Amino acid sequence: MDNPPSPDLYDRVIAKINREHKLLLIKRRLFLYSFSLVASSGALIPLGKNLYQDLLRSDFLEISSLLFTDFKSVVANLPDFTLSALESAPLLSITLAGLFLVGFVYSSAKLIGFFISLNKFNKNLI
Repeated sequence: MDNPPSPDLYDRVIAKINREHKLLLIKRRLFLYSFSLVASSGALIPLGKNLYQDLLRSDFLEISSLLFTDFKSVVANLPDFTLSALESAPLLSITLAGLFLVGFVYSSAKLIGFFISLNKFNKNLI
């Protein structure tokens, strides 16, 4: 009456457990990368608008336009020009927009890499 288990039952059970564990990790990574992509892209829109408004309010665009209109004077007075440009630049807005832009690019790259590794994982399951 008692049928002995097949010799490869243990290996099949362990393989199934490992596969389920990998699928759980895949789901977690998909959620994490997708959430970070949505959050960073959602933050980029108001930060971009804020950066644009701050650039218009500051004299940074007017000072930086001197690079194209009067380049010889800029080169002759480069230290003064650099200090004036840095003083008038909206550094906080530029920094925040840059950080979230880096986060967006990083999340996009990780999500693309995740889908590539997911494709390899699916090929191994077959």
